[in-house]
Amino acid sequence: MLSTNTSRRDFLQQITALSASTFLGSELLANPLKKWDLKIAYSAITWGGKDDMAIKDIASLGFKGIQLRANTFGPYRNKISELRDMLQANSLILAMFSS
Repeated sequence: MLSTNTSRRDFLQQITALSASTFLGSELLANPLKKWDLKIAYSAITWGGKDDMAIKDIASLGFKGIQLRANTFGPYRNKISELRDMLQANSLILAMFSS
């Protein structure tokens, strides 16, 4: 249950678990032994342009991918390998680039 003192990290963990259980509930019950290759990503928009922090936070929560937005393009326009290395160091894939 969420309280008024819930951190962003706690909120993300709880909403992810709820979403995944709702989405997968009937499938898991129907096929409990089936191997799942489901990877869930999260969008960095919540971090308001602080993509370095978003990458670390999202990875620390166990997500496998991240959605970055157009504001990421400016700082990494000429440093694409640096962004790629940061994603790899945090075991994230670029799931989507939007806007």
